[in-house]
Amino acid sequence: MNSEAAPWNAVFTTHTGERIGYPRLGAALLSVANTWKELAKAVRVENAYADHVTDQEKEKIMLDMLEQADRICMGVEPMGFWLWQRVNLELTGKCVGFLP
Repeated sequence: MNSEAAPWNAVFTTHTGERIGYPRLGAALLSVANTWKELAKAVRVENAYADHVTDQEKEKIMLDMLEQADRICMGVEPMGFWLWQRVNLELTGKCVGFLP
């Protein structure tokens, strides 16, 4: 799934080979996006950054993550492994490792 593929035509292939489209895919993307937003806010509040990281940089990191969550929800964020893994987990309940 990427910006060239309209989200309503998108199909996700799980680790078992099952092909899933909307509305199940949309619900999974929304759940992953919401989790990503929660993480962005939690990281900002926790303030577990090195001392040299400014408040402006911390805010930018959080805003970038929130924008990424919006792209995930719309189905236009490039499907790298980490995103595929989270969507797959949401759809199947199985967390597939990078290496066997």
